[in-house]
Amino acid sequence: MNFGACPLDECEGAILAHSLLIGGTRWPTGRRLTADDLAAARAAAIERLVVARLDPGDVPEDEAATALGVALAGAHVEAQPPVHGRVNLVAKADGLTSIDVDTVNQINLIDESITLGVLAPHERVARGDIVATIKIIPYAVPGDALARAIAAATALEVAPFAPAKVALIQTRLPGQPDKLFAKTVEVTRARLAGVRAEQATTEMCAHDTAALAALLARPTDAAIILVAGA
Repeated sequence: MNFGACPLDECEGAILAHSLLIGGTRWPTGRRLTADDLAAARAAAIERLVVARLDPGDVPEDEAATALGVALAGAHVEAQPPVHGRVNLVAKADGLTSIDVDTVNQINLIDESITLGVLAPHERVARGDIVATIKIIPYAVPGDALARAIAAATALEVAPFAPAKVALIQTRLPGQPDKLFAKTVEVTRARLAGVRAEQATTEMCAHDTAALAALLARPTDAAIILVAGA
């Protein structure tokens, strides 16, 4: 990609590098210049424009970001439409991120024009949260660099929360008020709902090893047993 000031006669099809106000209309950075644009620039007494001109094999920023986004979007992850060379990958379900850090590092080392930012592996996300962002820094990226990034891509995924039954056991010391244990039940139920789990049973025993061991030894259909010790 060539970047710099060019005579108007050489600017058709190039990408405007700086926003301009021409004839009362603001041209945004990244505008693909047409013959009509250049005629308007001449009418405004402009002789040169700072532009970016793509070399053979260069891939425009939005196209490049989209291609890499498609390669990286795995299960329960969706690539959103590009905006100025940026594509966000968003979660399509509540769950935990599944991200290969080596993939991220490999892609970021391929070419300075390609960047990939991600959440940490196993981070909790909600549907619609951004899991990763791809940004093409200049207006285009060399085609061979993009091809290497796509080849290095391993799908970024979200593992959805699966419904599960949870048992809650609370141990109690003499003199502790009932409202303390009721609050624990309320808070735990709300937290479990956020991960699609159901608080199936709630039991209480003395704050004693043998008493707690007896409850833990009983058969249960709960996938998880939570113990809140006094």
